Formats: sequence, structure tokens, C-alpha cells
Amino acid sequence: MGRGKKLEVDKNFRPMPIDEGDELYVNGIFVFNVIDGNHRLEGAYRYGVEKISGARVSADQHLPFLTSKKAYTSYIDFWNSKIQERVDEFDASAERNPPAAPNNDLRAKIKARKRG
Repeated sequence: MGRGKKLEVDKNFRPMPIDEGDELYVNGIFVFNVIDGNHRLEGAYRYGVEKISGARVSADQHLPFLTSKKAYTSYIDFWNSKIQERVDEFDASAERNPPAAPNNDLRAKIKARKRG
């Protein structure tokens, strides 16, 4: 999935179960069953590691780790609202700053120079 694409609810979504000893990342209503980057940073610091690799995770890659149907649908609603805000901002900007009309006089001069 590319950046900026709206998510769709999968009616067959099954929340990630929470087992004893699992590491949970809580962010408001969203509870993810994952070990996040903070754990990796802490371990790297403890062992004197200067660099660790990382990767950016897209919105749809978060979905399988949500631990409830409510969190899943709320996450999708939240993500899609952010996409809509960007679309609205782009549309408003385009209305305030419409593209300039083509300058036919300038085009004619350029063509004349090329011919002449």
C-alpha cells in the first residue's frame, strides 16, 4: 500500500491475541501486540551498540497487530480522516493558487524563433 491511500475495513479481521508475557504498545485506544523500537534502542544502548537498522512501517502493516475489533475500526477511521484532511488541504490550496493560464503570446514567440 502506498502512502496516502485510504484503508478499507476487512470484515474478516481477527484481532491479535494477547498472551502472557507479550509486549504491548498502547497509544490511546490503539493497543498493538509488538515489541516497538524503544526496546531495541534500550538494548543497543545497554550493550554499547552505536547504530541499529530500522524500517518505516506503513499504516496497513500496523493492522494485524491491533488487539481488538474496536481498535481496528478506530485506527482505520483515524487514518482515513488524516488522508481526507490532506485532500481537503490540497483542494483548498489549488483554489487559492490556480495554475497560471498558458501564455500563448510567449509560445508564439518561441515557435517563431525556432523557425527563424
